[in-house]
Amino acid sequence: MKNERGQILVVVILVLVIASVLIPVMVMSTQREAKFTSKQSQSTSAFHQAESGIEKGYLVISVSTLTWVNLQKGTMIDGFKCDVQYTDIPGGRYCVSISSGPNTQEATVISIGQDKLKKETRAIRAVYSNAMLGDIGVQAQNGVTMSGSNVDVEWGSVVSPKAITIGNKLHPNFFSASSMDKDASATPPNCDTPNCWWWHSFYSGIPPTPPIDFDYYKSSAIASGTAPCGMKYYVPASSTPWSTDCDDTSGKPFYVEGDWTSFRSKMNGTVIILGNMSWDNGNAHALSAYNATIPPQAWKQYCSDWTAYTAYDATFPYTDCSTTPKGYNRLGQTYNISPTIKGLLYIGGNLTIPNGGGNSDLVHGIVIVQGTADINTNSHAHIYYDPSTGDNLQTTSILLSRTYWADFLIQWPSSLP
Repeated sequence: MKNERGQILVVVILVLVIASVLIPVMVMSTQREAKFTSKQSQSTSAFHQAESGIEKGYLVISVSTLTWVNLQKGTMIDGFKCDVQYTDIPGGRYCVSISSGPNTQEATVISIGQDKLKKETRAIRAVYSNAMLGDIGVQAQNGVTMSGSNVDVEWGSVVSPKAITIGNKLHPNFFSASSMDKDASATPPNCDTPNCWWWHSFYSGIPPTPPIDFDYYKSSAIASGTAPCGMKYYVPASSTPWSTDCDDTSGKPFYVEGDWTSFRSKMNGTVIILGNMSWDNGNAHALSAYNATIPPQAWKQYCSDWTAYTAYDATFPYTDCSTTPKGYNRLGQTYNISPTIKGLLYIGGNLTIPNGGGNSDLVHGIVIVQGTADINTNSHAHIYYDPSTGDNLQTTSILLSRTYWADFLIQWPSSLP
């Protein structure tokens, strides 16, 4: 019996020793778990505050074109320099900084959030772009015919919600929300598989026509009076269709409410024609030759026609689209051109370009056509996309897209309590 009692005592002592070791460990683990859970909750709360600040910043820059224009000029917005703390979202506070950049027609929104105990801080950076037309050189609402052997759109895409006829073209990129002559399949959506670098039919991402501020351009044209050629910058619908030559490099906008037929003028600035436009078959008057900047991602328009791109950029460091990094920007490259129009060409009706003779360079800018774009000609003609045209486009509203989003480490501003 004594031996049994001794054995029991030993067991009890062992249990007490083990308990004396395990219980503090368990208590410490529970305390750490509670601290971790609390820290995680505070961090999540701070992150939600930062997200709320990003949303507030987006609303501020998207509600007014004037706010956006002033921001692009470098004017920061009071209350959005991380100079004010906002507490409208329960659970903490946040501040917001809004600045222009990093590129033209972009804005950077930084939001810093903190939980209500001020123990955890989270921050988010987002970049928004107002490039409404993306890399679009020609946009025609009622379809595009582009099968002429010597006409080309360079450096930017051709886009339409209606059918596009490409013919033997291998560049640029073509996007249609409807059919395309290259599409042999009856089951949409389709593209030039396997890479889908060249054409897309039944494409759902066609952007809407940008909301051009016609009142702005009309009033500017009226205020500009008469051009050196004798033509008024504003031509009302009651006038007969304009067909006389008119050379003007002042940069003032032309606003024609009717048609402009047999166009062969040279212009540096916005040309808005609410009716139809047709080019003269003879040689148009061309602007003096200059070195046009090739858009940084123009190479993406030539994945199925690399030789055509290297004709513009012979020293490109990659051999084709598959070897070029996806987001690569080719900066500083130029090409000498002498177009007839440098800027935005908007046509409310149909566009017809020269069908014989004519200049090699027609437009350096962006072409928007509400009707059909007949770019079907055997004459040598080029339309060059210029992204800066879209940057300077006057619109009644802005259409922002988010191009970057990331969280990062930063301290709560010391200037705020």
